[in-house]
Amino acid sequence: MKKFYGIFAIPGFFIILALSSCGSIPGTEQTAPFDEGGIMYTILPEHLFHNYTTIQYDDKGYARVSRFYPQQLEAYRDNAMFDAMSKSSSGVVLSFITTGDSINFKCRVPNRLKTFQPIMRQISVSSVVYALKKLSKDNIKKGVVLLDGIDLVVDGELHSTKYPISSNIKFRFDNPSHKKCEVKIFFPVIFDMYIKDLEINGVVERLQTKEHILCLGDSITQGFSAGNPSRNYVALLADKLNVDVINQGIGGYVYRSESLTGLENFKKQFGEPKFITVAYGTNDWYYKIPEKEFRENAADYYKHLTGIFPSTPIYIITPIWRGDTELDLQGKMPFENIANIIEQEASAFPSIKIIDGMKLVPHDFKYFSDVYLHPNAEAFSIMTNNLIKQAGFTVSYTAAGE
Repeated sequence: MKKFYGIFAIPGFFIILALSSCGSIPGTEQTAPFDEGGIMYTILPEHLFHNYTTIQYDDKGYARVSRFYPQQLEAYRDNAMFDAMSKSSSGVVLSFITTGDSINFKCRVPNRLKTFQPIMRQISVSSVVYALKKLSKDNIKKGVVLLDGIDLVVDGELHSTKYPISSNIKFRFDNPSHKKCEVKIFFPVIFDMYIKDLEINGVVERLQTKEHILCLGDSITQGFSAGNPSRNYVALLADKLNVDVINQGIGGYVYRSESLTGLENFKKQFGEPKFITVAYGTNDWYYKIPEKEFRENAADYYKHLTGIFPSTPIYIITPIWRGDTELDLQGKMPFENIANIIEQEASAFPSIKIIDGMKLVPHDFKYFSDVYLHPNAEAFSIMTNNLIKQAGFTVSYTAAGE
């Protein structure tokens, strides 16, 4: 098996992203019982998947799970970054009850390099260097940050993370009495993962259907780069509220109402969502979108979204703090204008409530994994708790790893 590693390095801060190929995989087999009362799913049944919109199976039995509807994907195809991120599996989980303590499956992660390249083009080196200068030496995170992995969560606790640099993923956890455990396997945030041949050495029961929420937004919503797919604010929010969630965050995205085309299918598939969150604006500012155009785009987005979901509570999260708002200001509106315009345009829609993003995360570089823009796991936890407080949600579950 060949392995490739893409490396982005700046002084005192390193990101290493595994880009290995997955090797050859044998063909499909019939579903068969596994030793010790367990089971093997060569082709995974749909009821084991949660937080998805569609599933496709290829000719080798691999399941590919999407979080968007086909009509929505058309809106992202004109941009390499958006297209790659729309294919990612962020938020998707395998979830079930089992008496086992061993879980194996085969995975395939195609187009790693093709996915990686547009992400690197979005990184502002000047912003990172600027932020590093603001940090004390004690707070600069030295070492390796692995961007994408697969999390195993057992009974609400983050157990371990595997990185898909091999086609064979194996999880083991302590369950000596073979009691029933709730297991969640979180798919990668950035990459598109195909899966087959799930082996579980115990009885498997499906979970009860939960209410759904819908989270729309940019890379912060998608989950860059908490370090674990179960530790971003969307995953934490869903766990704390004991709901399923469709994560439709797209790295680098902005207010564009065409991305809502096809979202009418959500209600047909899941019924009315419990609520919707929307979190754009920081990229609109960074891309220097003119104030008049931004205002029109936001208003058009709210009009289309409320037209699809007229009776659903919608929470608009204004941009959270970022560490480069004093850098390269030529052609950019003041950062605070973004939140002001969002609030003004949203005020025309009674079902919309504003969440003040500037009160969600501490205004400190040390809480950001890239030291200026994307929250780390600790900051995502703080963000989730503050979001729940502002929105007035009722907590019913303790999130993974907390």
